[in-house]
Amino acid sequence: MLLHSFFLQNNGGGYFTHCQTVRKTSRSFKKNSNEEKAQIQTLKNLPYQYFFSSNPKKNVSFSSRCLPTEQPNIQQLKPQKKNLAQQQIYPKVIQGNEVNIFIVLIVVILILLRIHDVRLRNRTNKKLMEKNKEIEKQRDELQKINATKDKFFSIISHDLRNPFTSLIGSSELLLKQYHKLSENQREKFVQSIYNTSQQAYKLLLNLLEWSRTQTGAIKFNPEIKDFNIIVKENFLLQQEEAKKKKIELKADLSSHFLVYIDVNMISTALRNITSNAIKFTNPGGEIQIQTEDKGKYIMVSVSDTGVGIKEEHIGKLFRIDMHHSTEGTSKEKGTGMGLILSKEFIEKNGGSIEIKSSPGEGTSISFTLPKASQN
Repeated sequence: MLLHSFFLQNNGGGYFTHCQTVRKTSRSFKKNSNEEKAQIQTLKNLPYQYFFSSNPKKNVSFSSRCLPTEQPNIQQLKPQKKNLAQQQIYPKVIQGNEVNIFIVLIVVILILLRIHDVRLRNRTNKKLMEKNKEIEKQRDELQKINATKDKFFSIISHDLRNPFTSLIGSSELLLKQYHKLSENQREKFVQSIYNTSQQAYKLLLNLLEWSRTQTGAIKFNPEIKDFNIIVKENFLLQQEEAKKKKIELKADLSSHFLVYIDVNMISTALRNITSNAIKFTNPGGEIQIQTEDKGKYIMVSVSDTGVGIKEEHIGKLFRIDMHHSTEGTSKEKGTGMGLILSKEFIEKNGGSIEIKSSPGEGTSISFTLPKASQN
């Protein structure tokens, strides 16, 4: 519109040529993709005093002929500016997203590291707890071994020495005073020497047997055997001992049970249990052995009418590290090794043992043995 007014007022003339020059310059800029500069150049080369015409229709007519392409170029700048603004925003948005993603990754990595650290600590703590339990178990076993060793040497140094001291003293007195003593006195000395010798022999035998079980020197040789035969054989060996205290030995042998056992071990166990019953039964008392069918096992019970045992002492009878030895009803000595050895032999044969007792009401020691297979 401005160029049209300028042209009409000057009747064409040299200004037409000037207008053409301006358009060529503008097109040159557009070819180089610089439309904004093309618009600016067009306006700079036109005098401002000629931009307006008194006839608006002429202005429009000239503008459409002289600058037919100027208006579309201005409209095209708007989306380009919008695109330029968006292009300036997008890098900032992308950069912001990258920062957020980086932060999230760092947080995830820290969480994973924390989880790994917690799991590692838990595994380490678990291993330490297991190790502590193992150490504590080994410590208990070591204490038990030390207690066993101390008890063993105590028996050897004290309980085994005392009978021999008594033997030497009695035999020496008998030797020196033999002709001065009456026949009745000499008989008592001989009886004392015999009893002490028997006591020392039993103790020594039990110690040797027990030590062999601890070292694995005793071989386990099970065989099928009628248990009634074992009872009869042991009664014959202990009949004399029971008669001295006027104790009656009874056995219910009405049932015959075949058992699968190591005969030597079970014979030793039964002999020790019966001897213990004789020791703590008052003169004129009674000891009875009974057997009972328990399916795959038989139960053997040795019951006496003795003095009984306090409940707090029962748990100590099978432990070598717990010293529990009392005199019998006739002042018999003992170390408690017999019951300890009996328990080990019975368990070696696949059985178990238990004690029921009350002070003044006697004692019942029961143990199980596996029956021989019927196939």
